Amino acid sequence: MTGQERKKFPETPWPAFLVVATGVLLSTMDSSMVNLALPSIMAEFHSSLRHTEWVIAGYLLVITATLLLWGAIADRRGRRRTYVGGLLSFAGGAVFCSRAPDLTLLIVFRLLQATGAAMMMATGPAIIREVFPRDRLGKAYGLIGIAVSLGLMSGPSVGGLLLQIGSWRNLFLLPAFLALCAAAAALRVVPDGVRYRQEAGFDYLGGFFWAAGLAVLVGTLTYASSPTRSPLYASLGLLLASACFASFLVVERRSPTPLLLLDLIVERYYWTAVVCSSCSFIMLFTVTMLMPFYLDRVVRLPAMAIGLTMMAVPVAAVAAAPLSGSLSDRIGCRLLTTAGLLVSSLGLVLLAVFALGGSVPAAGFCLLLIGGGQATFLSPNSSSLLGRVPAAATAASAAVLATARNLGMLMGIGLSGLLFSAFFGRMTGGLDLRDFSGVHQPAFLYAMRWTLLSAAAIGMGAAWLSWGREKGSQGEREPGPIPD
Repeated sequence: MTGQERKKFPETPWPAFLVVATGVLLSTMDSSMVNLALPSIMAEFHSSLRHTEWVIAGYLLVITATLLLWGAIADRRGRRRTYVGGLLSFAGGAVFCSRAPDLTLLIVFRLLQATGAAMMMATGPAIIREVFPRDRLGKAYGLIGIAVSLGLMSGPSVGGLLLQIGSWRNLFLLPAFLALCAAAAALRVVPDGVRYRQEAGFDYLGGFFWAAGLAVLVGTLTYASSPTRSPLYASLGLLLASACFASFLVVERRSPTPLLLLDLIVERYYWTAVVCSSCSFIMLFTVTMLMPFYLDRVVRLPAMAIGLTMMAVPVAAVAAAPLSGSLSDRIGCRLLTTAGLLVSSLGLVLLAVFALGGSVPAAGFCLLLIGGGQATFLSPNSSSLLGRVPAAATAASAAVLATARNLGMLMGIGLSGLLFSAFFGRMTGGLDLRDFSGVHQPAFLYAMRWTLLSAAAIGMGAAWLSWGREKGSQGEREPGPIPD
């Protein structure tokens, strides 16, 4: 690294790192707390599983649909401004969620909160890239992995305590307060950075087709889980979603200001990291979607005990993330990412085959494997992509990676809801989860077992894909510059 290149980086990157880590902590803590509250929300509004899951699915849909746009905006308007705006939007949405009078408005307010989360996710990794040299990126992203794990770990415990002593509405107030504090700090310590992309205008048409395709796809999956579903309408929904995605690619190829950097996304290191990231979060969110219902409806644990059990995932991640990040700087990402995906898949298989219907500690051990595997995979996977792209493409690429991650979450919720509802309805004559009673416990276990095994199959496919990526370290080859 040349002396001129070193001058780009501040002498003390840690204040900016802490602000970014706080944003990561907030988004993950909020997500894990709201997952835990789904049974309580369903009970208060007497809603079905396919309607209640939109509290999470709508949040993830907005994030996934807008991340590419916010990445492009951050490259043009500045990453600090975008990040601070995200913190403020996140805080405002959380306050409104705490006051929602019905399920519909709760989902609407979650969309505002999701807009802020998307702004943070699109710019946070790019800020890390701006303040750390490349030979320390793996360690930095590994430490961000600790923030992810702490958020996931504190979410169930704090959320379980708040649910034990009060309403689910209180879960939104703590993230709102922390987001306001982080916004004030970000204005002081986050560098404004370079406006890498100076061209005017945004690819709004491409953004429209991308968002429309996602909305139709998720809506179709939700509709397909309904007992009154029609195969004809479900097929038409999938065809419409495919048409929207195809139109998005056509528009991107012709746009002077595309949301996707098409000359990079065709590189094997790039698309492999993106696809594997989505698959890893399909696995994770299949578990986080269904386990609270299992522990609540089948095992009959109190809310605090559910939170403590779900902490097994982030506890394992806290132990694995920093080691994985540091190792990726030395030995590269191929072995670590593949091993992480295989360990998570093994945890899903053991949970489905041996732990369901058994002891809670056995389920906790499987959750430890899933969390440890996820943490082993995530840091090297992020470093393998963001450590190789040009500086001008960092925010846009971070947005692509975050989009893949949130698309995996979204698909994990949609597919797990669809598969579980199909298996459960088959065993109960078309009943929904809200109709669950003690006599339906065998049907619940059957549906959850096969849903988890399906997610494990996706993880094993991702591990095979990850093993086929380039050997060596992340810095093996530098891609060419991005044209203006």
